[in-house]
Amino acid sequence: MKKLRLVTVAALMLIGLFANVAMAKDCTWTVTGTVKVASQEPELISKYGAQIPLDGIQVKVSGATIAWFDEWDTVTTNAKGGFSVTKQKSCEDRKLKIEVKFQNDDLEVRHEHATSDPFTNVKWYTIVEDGERRREAGRIEIVPTVFDAGKNHDLNDSEARSHADIWVMATKLRNHLATYGTSFKFTKKSVIKYPHNGIASDNVESSYCNPITQVVYIYKSNDGKEDHLNVQTLYHEMAHSWAFQHVSGELDLATNLIFTGSTHCANEKEHVSFHEAFATVVMERSYEEIFGKKHTLPYNRDALKEGLTCEDGVDKIDSMRDMEVHELGWMSLFRMLTTKDLYKYTYRGEASSTNPDPYDADSSNSSVFISLSSNTTSFGCSNPTNFTLKNLLDVFLPHSFKGFGDNLKKDEMNTDAFMNRAAKILGFESKETALKNLLDPTKTSEPRDELCGQLTPIEKSAISRRP
Repeated sequence: MKKLRLVTVAALMLIGLFANVAMAKDCTWTVTGTVKVASQEPELISKYGAQIPLDGIQVKVSGATIAWFDEWDTVTTNAKGGFSVTKQKSCEDRKLKIEVKFQNDDLEVRHEHATSDPFTNVKWYTIVEDGERRREAGRIEIVPTVFDAGKNHDLNDSEARSHADIWVMATKLRNHLATYGTSFKFTKKSVIKYPHNGIASDNVESSYCNPITQVVYIYKSNDGKEDHLNVQTLYHEMAHSWAFQHVSGELDLATNLIFTGSTHCANEKEHVSFHEAFATVVMERSYEEIFGKKHTLPYNRDALKEGLTCEDGVDKIDSMRDMEVHELGWMSLFRMLTTKDLYKYTYRGEASSTNPDPYDADSSNSSVFISLSSNTTSFGCSNPTNFTLKNLLDVFLPHSFKGFGDNLKKDEMNTDAFMNRAAKILGFESKETALKNLLDPTKTSEPRDELCGQLTPIEKSAISRRP
């Protein structure tokens, strides 16, 4: 009898417990916050400030009443880096965990040890994780979380902070090209791996864009002394991926890299040098348009003929054939097409440097570029090169009504074919020969000679006088 009473009491207690649970009322939990990065890139700091919102990243919010966290929701940050997650849960106090991932439909940033596994290529970085702290139900505003040195959890992680900078830089470039129009957008997701260090020794490793997969690899040496993470390198490699998406027949760039160890400087195949120069000039013009950096100019004839440093040597470029097999020659062509008022410049000069880098602080470096002419006399000058980066990219796109039904092809990546296509698409056919004359290092004509009219003296008629 006593045993029966105990069983009955226990049963009633269980019924009461379940009844209380069933009657318990859930509470609304709303977690809001912002995610930013304290940038390490001077260009980003100068343009956007010391702390930059991370737009478009994934944010995952999880909660726990005891030890383990269960995911509430994953959302995407807005333009101000803000996020908000609302969840109906019991009213018990909880711990929170917030993680972020640098991945969306347009962009993903892969970690150092990423493999071919799509589920592990991009890390979740923890930015908030409560320990002993418990939070009450209601609206919870998380103080702004900033990737920076000395912060908690993965906010202090150097790789995560670098990934945040990459996210900002890559997003800015993708968005900038998208302002030109739908046809100018990247056609695929941008995938960037950093840091990258392959099986080869550090003295031969470098950053690159895989022509097949179009994954961008940004190099960092094992000892950390050489780090390619900067705006210029990232934009150069992303420009390669844009080009690979808008041309055909480029698979042998990978072969060229394998067998020669480089795609820079002079190459037997014109299209290899074409691609390297194009990526550089896209970087330069986007660097100028987005960050207000200096406008880069073509090399003058003296610098080309005397020689410019390229990798481990000094290369002389003294013929049109040299111009189209060397990336510095193609860089001169692309810069020429995107330099306003070319007739105001002179291709003469006396190069006192072999340094081809337009961003180098060395004052003698300016002697290798064309310069404003001291002769300001001009008459009837045309401006066939008042083009922008958008115009240059436009040459890659189909223009059926102008005779080009397809994107730019590999066999059009020589001087004559490319200039013919560009002239018809951009409308400078009457000056195509004049511009090729200016490119030619063997000629002496000036922009003023090629692009301006000639003043013709008017003979005075004899004046008859009365006797």
